[in-house]
Amino acid sequence: MILACQNINKAFGTNVILKDASFHIEEKEKAAIVGINGAGKSTLLKIIMKQIPADSGEVILAKDRTIGYLAQHEAVSSGNTIYEELLEVKQDIFELERHIRTLELQMKSQSGGLSFPQQIQIRSVDHQYFFDHINRLLFLHKFSAAKTAFPASASP
Repeated sequence: MILACQNINKAFGTNVILKDASFHIEEKEKAAIVGINGAGKSTLLKIIMKQIPADSGEVILAKDRTIGYLAQHEAVSSGNTIYEELLEVKQDIFELERHIRTLELQMKSQSGGLSFPQQIQIRSVDHQYFFDHINRLLFLHKFSAAKTAFPASASP
C-alpha cells in the first residue's frame, strides 16, 4: 500500500463535500480522481497533501514515500514559464552535472579516456532523458510544449 484514505469527511458549513471517502492505492497501481465541478476532487487532494484538515478520517502514506502535487491554480508571481521554473528549481542538479563534466574532461586529458564524440553522445543522452521527463510531466498536467515556451537553445 502506498496511500490509503479511510472514512474522510469534509464539510464547509452545512455543505458536505466528502462523506466517508475511502480508497487505497497499491504499488504500481494507477489511479484517477474524476468528478463534476464541486464534487470535492481538489478538496480531497488538499487533505491528502495536508494543506487543509479533514473533519474526520485518516490519510496514511507508506513509509519513505512522497507525493508530487501541482495545484490546479498555483500562485506563481515570477512571470517564468513552467519550463523556466523547473530549470530554476533544479539548478543544483545542473551545477552538479557541470562539475561532473569538468571532472570527466580532466580525467580524459590525463588518461586518454572518452573521445570527444563519446562525450557528446553521453551528454546528449542525459539531456534527452531530462527533457523527456519534463515533457511527460507537462503532458500529465495538460500543458503542451508550445504553451511552455521552451527556449530553442534548450533542445538536446
